[in-house]
Amino acid sequence: MRASRFLRLPRAFPAASILLLACIASPPAGAQQPHVVMPKHDIGLGPSLAYLHGEGHGIMLALEGSYTYDWFTAALDLAYARDEGGDLFGPRLELSVWHYVNLGAGAGYLFGSRRGPVAHLFFGFPLPGLHLPEGFAPFSTLYFEPCYRLSFFFPGSGFELLHEAGVMVKINTYAM
Repeated sequence: MRASRFLRLPRAFPAASILLLACIASPPAGAQQPHVVMPKHDIGLGPSLAYLHGEGHGIMLALEGSYTYDWFTAALDLAYARDEGGDLFGPRLELSVWHYVNLGAGAGYLFGSRRGPVAHLFFGFPLPGLHLPEGFAPFSTLYFEPCYRLSFFFPGSGFELLHEAGVMVKINTYAM
């Protein structure tokens, strides 16, 4: 007698059932994450270079200083941008949270051929750092951070989206 086609199970069902049962019934693994020492009163300094896409294509250069305590960072940068719409420059303040990735938001004001307030969202991925020789004290680490910033720029009565994709290079007092 042939089984009804509604009662037939896929061939992978027995293997998937065993795997699911093993995951549910097995005790938790004994491995632990390595202990990560979070920064306390870390200072960071460095430039960034990014491809800029807004009204046209261009570049964004910035010099940033930051202060980090645990997972929280406050940063101030002075940015300069040049695209087909002209030159822009000005300060931006950013607050971020990081733990393996850096997520932040900020605001500032841009001057130049177009001027107005700017707000932004930030995503960065700090790469493990290089230890600096003692001659760089109090700075101990050089690291690179590929990053993306989406800026909402309000020049005059208009609105522009500015996309920055680039890399920050920073020295800091925290040994990563």
